[in-house]
Amino acid sequence: MIDQTVLEKLGVKVRRLWRFRTIDGRLLERRIGDAVVECLEEQAPTVVVFAEDGDGKVLGVHALDGLRLEVDPSTGGLRKSEASLALKRL
Repeated sequence: MIDQTVLEKLGVKVRRLWRFRTIDGRLLERRIGDAVVECLEEQAPTVVVFAEDGDGKVLGVHALDGLRLEVDPSTGGLRKSEASLALKRL
């Protein structure tokens, strides 16, 4: 989730509303759009969520996968993935 005023200033257009379930089970609706994000010298297109007041500002799993980044469990920080996940079709 990225602050909605930041996304609006960057010219990110709202595509639609999505529903999200919070950790405590509440349902929220938030606007989403498409943007190119950059982190740790990696760039990728991804879906971004227009965060409202009180929402956490986080990089979602979809964005992390697209950027080929992962959470380092020993530090809690981000690191570049060694390889992307490839799944065999059933």
